[in-house]
Amino acid sequence: PVAINNMLKRVASQNKLTLEQLQKRPEFGEIMASIQQQLSLNGLKELISSKAKLTISQAEIDQTIKDNPATVMILRLKFVLLKLLLALLIKLIRYCNLKMI
Repeated sequence: PVAINNMLKRVASQNKLTLEQLQKRPEFGEIMASIQQQLSLNGLKELISSKAKLTISQAEIDQTIKDNPATVMILRLKFVLLKLLLALLIKLIRYCNLKMI
């Protein structure tokens, strides 16, 4: 709610309106939906960024391959799928950001 109010105040200010005037506008519901979507996308970006920064050492990789030779193909497949998912999420975020402009 605080983030939403801050964004609403910013939108009102940019349009030289008070928050109360903005709330009375017919397009206020659309503005609210757009703000909520933007905040959700920002949260998703943060989640992706935090997950993307995970690191695995070469020693861990080597040990996993040594201990589980039969699962190497599965690990490679999972890695490829995660890269694809990340690429799709990034495209979705970009698409949604373009739709809000």
